[in-house]
Amino acid sequence: MITEERATSMLPIGPRRVWLDRDATKISARPDRHPGVAAHDKRTAYILFTSGSTGRPKGVAIEHRSVVWFIAWSRRAFTNAERTGVLCASSICFDLSVFELFVPLASDGCVILAADALQIPTLPAAHRATLINTVPSALAELLRAGALPPVQGVNVAGEPLPSSLVERIYAQAGVQRVHDLYGPTETTTYSTAATIRRGDAVTIGRPIDRTDVYIPDAELNLQPLGIPGELYVAGDGVARGYWRLPGLTSTRFVANPFAHTAGARMYRTGDTPRSILRTRVVPRRVPSRRHRARAAASRPH
Repeated sequence: MITEERATSMLPIGPRRVWLDRDATKISARPDRHPGVAAHDKRTAYILFTSGSTGRPKGVAIEHRSVVWFIAWSRRAFTNAERTGVLCASSICFDLSVFELFVPLASDGCVILAADALQIPTLPAAHRATLINTVPSALAELLRAGALPPVQGVNVAGEPLPSSLVERIYAQAGVQRVHDLYGPTETTTYSTAATIRRGDAVTIGRPIDRTDVYIPDAELNLQPLGIPGELYVAGDGVARGYWRLPGLTSTRFVANPFAHTAGARMYRTGDTPRSILRTRVVPRRVPSRRHRARAAASRPH
């Protein structure tokens, strides 16, 4: 634990501590060259436990490469103005914290810590927030209380986003963009994204960079326009699997019959969206990139 002496009364018992103030002389005497970190792209970056709707927690092992590509996409997808001050109101046990912590830190931005999004009305630094991430129900409560700060961007995920709420968000001073995002923990926070403008149909959008989504039937035949199917997510965001649960891993992380790359996998989300973009349906096991169901989809939450 890296800390300072003034925080002693707030610290838990047990962790080894490095005191930035007490140990300052020792720290300054250490070498300042690159330490030669041994981590590489296929090693585990973190394990987050999630139960989804089952109530049975399982650890999702995410590799470094997945996090790196997710942050790289986020830096391209969100403007500098949005990344200047990102509200971090998520527990580090929740995958949204990966976005809220590392995207601003990788962009010379500021992380604004809060216990939860509903703390904004009493948060001293709320005026510095330029981007907030929350669920539509919490956002509706902030709007009802007139407590939404003049942010540049609003990210919503986790629940269906009503068109009426989009209009209410844009009615607030300063808001430039509303983003509707979707993704389970097993695919590194977000898998699809859409910027919803006033009057737009609300969808979960298209796959983010280095991600493919498919909407097949039970036999892995891609569904035609407007017909629901199970949503599969493939690409560099897909987790290694569930920690110490090989049986469940083999059930949910399956071979990708649409990919050119040997050993490619995709994650079965269990969600049932439908494509709303016209695309020609291709038979199972025909790996044509331009025919993949990369279309915008209705929200499957």
